[in-house]
Amino acid sequence: MARARVFIVEAEIEGRRAPVRILAFSGAMPVISVNTLETLGLRVDPVNGKIEKTEYYMLFV
Repeated sequence: MARARVFIVEAEIEGRRAPVRILAFSGAMPVISVNTLETLGLRVDPVNGKIEKTEYYMLFV
């Protein structure tokens, strides 16, 4: 069983800011989740691997 701490923080990427959930646990590697990118209206271009802006929904549940 893994135990994690959950935080709500404000993230900013490519000039867009929004509250996002962060999970922290022992041995974790920092990553940006798809959920975080979608909340900020961003996506990763599968061809060049760069982050690009998309529709900005600002949905947070």
